[in-house]
Amino acid sequence: MYDFLKREKIATESPLMQWLHSNYRSAFAVETYEFLVRKDRSIAAVGTAVLHESDFPLLPRFKISVLLNVSALAQFSSVDLVRFQDDTVRRLASWRADDSRVVVTPLKPDGSGKAKGTECVFPFKARGLLRLDIYSDRFPANLPPGRCGLRLFDPDGNRMAEARFIE
Repeated sequence: MYDFLKREKIATESPLMQWLHSNYRSAFAVETYEFLVRKDRSIAAVGTAVLHESDFPLLPRFKISVLLNVSALAQFSSVDLVRFQDDTVRRLASWRADDSRVVVTPLKPDGSGKAKGTECVFPFKARGLLRLDIYSDRFPANLPPGRCGLRLFDPDGNRMAEARFIE
């Protein structure tokens, strides 16, 4: 409702909103949802992905950073890029051992690195709060990150994790 009121430029200032703006800041947003955190704190944006593109001619051209919290030891063998459209999910691309490089970095609760990243090859096992950096030379051109995400699968095709792209 608040998003609708803001979009329609309907005044929403109230003592509560003033208090929220003075004590909280946006940590990240996924589509129309904004996640707030106290101004003096940082958090890991778990369940999110960010696309980084290097300048030509640097290779690999793309780095996809995914923040996950994997509670049990999980084995990952592939990653699919998907697009959410109404009630359907369409796979746009996949990465596996033969066309990508993966670095896994353990994280602290604030999202900073806990230890140095380790290069892995699909399939690999991981657990805990981590950043998964996928390096590849291919990513669909002109794809807006909104309504897109990543799905991570085990060798049997079971979905083990999912992350939404943020800007």
